[in-house]
Amino acid sequence: MPSRAFSSPGARQSGPPAIPEFAAVRLTRDLEYRGVSFPKGTPGVVVHKHTDEAYEVEFERPSFSVVTVTTSDIAAG
Repeated sequence: MPSRAFSSPGARQSGPPAIPEFAAVRLTRDLEYRGVSFPKGTPGVVVHKHTDEAYEVEFERPSFSVVTVTTSDIAAG
């Protein structure tokens, strides 16, 4: 029997999927934070998820920082 996906009425279906905490991510654009430039492609790790659209991401390079970003700023991987 084929499996079926069910969703509840009113469930959010649009936009990119949520990224879980501790997931590896990379920047999708250049980002400036406190005078430090983080180039597109900089790898980081999600350390806190505020909502499905806002995250705290830890970057080690070019400078150790924890930065609040949105889903449009990061991609899994």
